[in-house]
Formats: sequence, structure tokens, C-alpha cells
Amino acid sequence: MAEALGNTQSRAAVPVLIGMYTDDTVKDDVCGALGTLTHHQWCDGSGSVAETPARWRAWWRVHASALKLYGTGRCVPLGVLAPLEQ
Repeated sequence: MAEALGNTQSRAAVPVLIGMYTDDTVKDDVCGALGTLTHHQWCDGSGSVAETPARWRAWWRVHASALKLYGTGRCVPLGVLAPLEQ
């Protein structure tokens, strides 16, 4: 499901994916899907599982309206994703 949401190019998918991050069975898929959508590195290993989604939600609230979203056809390699910064 996370991979499919990552391919939607939909702003509505981002908060859903962030909410899914707390499930250990899909965390890696969520990170990949968010990277596909935003071309930002969402999972850098910092913060706890509880803190990370809250930090992402705050970042998304600030950037959601202006951020360009992508699909798999225009995606950069994971090593080229921009850091999740202000």
C-alpha cells in the first residue's frame, strides 16, 4: 500500500504515509514512498519512532503547498534525495 501511495503524486498521500511510519512492518516502504513523492530523504535515522512522524508532519505543514511532487517516472536515485530540512 505504501508503494502505491508513493506513486500517486498526491498531496493527500503524504500525511497518510507519515501516519503509517509507526508500523515497523512498513517503515522501509513508507520511507521509499515518501522519497518517491517528494525527492526528500525522510528516513535519516535520527529521532525515535514516536518523534519522527511529528517532525515530518510539522515539515509537511510548512512545505506542502509549494513542494513539487513526483512519480516513479521522474524519480532520482535514493542517494540523490534532498535532506529533509527547512
